[in-house]
Amino acid sequence: MKAFTLTGNDTHRITHFIQEQKHNLDPKWAIFNVQHFSFKQLEYALIYAQTLPLYGQEKLLVIRGKITANHFELLNKLLSLNTPSTVVLITPIDTRTRIGKLIKRATTVKQFNCTPSWKINELATNVQQESRTLGVNLPLAVATYIASASRTLNLMADQKCDRAI
Repeated sequence: MKAFTLTGNDTHRITHFIQEQKHNLDPKWAIFNVQHFSFKQLEYALIYAQTLPLYGQEKLLVIRGKITANHFELLNKLLSLNTPSTVVLITPIDTRTRIGKLIKRATTVKQFNCTPSWKINELATNVQQESRTLGVNLPLAVATYIASASRTLNLMADQKCDRAI
C-alpha cells in the first residue's frame, strides 16, 4: 500500500496532489474507487481499505482532519494492510508523539506551505516546477517575471485594503 501524509496550508497544492493520485486509477471506474473519510470515520476507512477495488487495480482513500492518540490502533492496522490502495492523510503531525512517529515511519510526508510573496526566487522555482508538471519548460527569467507579477498584484491588493480601512 502506498501512503502519504500531506501537511501545510497550501490547499491548492494539496488538492492538486490528490488529483494526481486519482489519475493513477482507471478513469472509467475512478469515481467508485475514491473515498473521503474523516479521522472520526477511521473504522469505516479500515473496512473500505480491506475490500477489493471496483473494476480497477487500486483504490484511493483520503482521510482528513485532526488526528488524536485514540486513533493509533486503527491507523496502525490501516497502514499495515497489504492491499492495492493508496492512502492520503491530510493532517498536521507532531513527530514527538507515538502516533506522529507511526505516521512518519509508515507514510511519505509531504509539506505543502504557501510561499510568501517577497521570496521571489522561491516563487520562481515553484512556477518552473508547476510548469514542468504541465509539460511546459519555462526559462528562469520568465518564471521570475511571473513570480514578481504575482507579488505586484499582492502589493496592490494590500494598498487597496489599507485605503479602505
